[in-house]
Amino acid sequence: MAQGSDIAIHHDAPSVYHPLHEDDIVAMVPRLLDVAGVPATVVNWGGDEPVSVEDWCAYLGELTGLRPRLVPTDQALRSVQLDLSRMHELVGHPTVPWHDGFRRMVGAIRPDLLRA
Repeated sequence: MAQGSDIAIHHDAPSVYHPLHEDDIVAMVPRLLDVAGVPATVVNWGGDEPVSVEDWCAYLGELTGLRPRLVPTDQALRSVQLDLSRMHELVGHPTVPWHDGFRRMVGAIRPDLLRA
């Protein structure tokens, strides 16, 4: 968004995913390693809050004053909605809500863009 680049979204909108903040990734890796085994332990891994690219780009726009340029295309990934029940059972829940995570990400990577 800071470069004014187009943001590809799938024609079949909304484009929903499960963002996971790096703090939760770091916290969960040791627990995931503890439950790893042979044969492989299969676990969907993601944030508890499904959110669309459209929504998170709008939120990033609120945080920065930048305007997202969403461009529908069939070349973008389709939504990926996860069943996280096995992850919850084995390693628990993420702790960083997506709004907090995105605000913290902007603050860490581009603090100059973050509005008060």
